[in-house]
Amino acid sequence: YRRQRQMCIRDRDYNEAKQRDEENKRQKIREEEEKKKKAQEQAIAEEENSKKIKVIKNTIPEEPSETDPLSCEIAFRFPSGKRVIRRFINTTTIQIVYNYIESLDIEEIRYK
Repeated sequence: YRRQRQMCIRDRDYNEAKQRDEENKRQKIREEEEKKKKAQEQAIAEEENSKKIKVIKNTIPEEPSETDPLSCEIAFRFPSGKRVIRRFINTTTIQIVYNYIESLDIEEIRYK
């Protein structure tokens, strides 16, 4: 009887360990699938952002020359300390200026 009881306990422990292992494997598979899904979503978002930036860049006129009397120079300073200087024609709309800033593709200027 005692030996039979030990065998039952051993079998129970074995089955419990087997169930834990199977659950761990399923959890690991779920985590890997979630990582893949996030990576795919990030790749899609980056591709969409890249397309958006290309479209925006097409709306920005060429930079006028330094000697153009109708040009003005604007300096942009970002939180990181990075500074960008660009000339625009004085009739340029603020939307074009915003588009220029967004086209720089600087991570710190992303706003959502």
